[in-house]
Amino acid sequence: MEKFLVVEDRFGYIHSKVPKIFKPKLIIKNCASQAVEFLKRCKNPKNFPLPPSEPSVPQFENYTLNVFFRLFYTNLESFEGNYTLKDFQILEGPLVEFEMQFLAGKVPFADYSKVYLYKLEEER
Repeated sequence: MEKFLVVEDRFGYIHSKVPKIFKPKLIIKNCASQAVEFLKRCKNPKNFPLPPSEPSVPQFENYTLNVFFRLFYTNLESFEGNYTLKDFQILEGPLVEFEMQFLAGKVPFADYSKVYLYKLEEER
């Protein structure tokens, strides 16, 4: 079975027309630090880029960053063992705009993701 590790930078934006009093505080959560440290320990003969320690925040007209999550997904049983990075891709989703209904009215939001996909091979 092919092994993989995906690191996703997920950005949530709030529309700039929302009054400041109604804008929630910026939320930043890195849930992938262990996965990124694992990637740094892997052999990387093709010198694939690793997820940046400080993600560059894409700017979108009429939106300001409100939420950032760094997440990971994998089919590895653990981050033990020795692996080589065999293949790599960056995937980017489209900006998804949506509205959420609150007591005070509808608030426009947008969501954007950048995904780092690594295919791994275990060294035996």
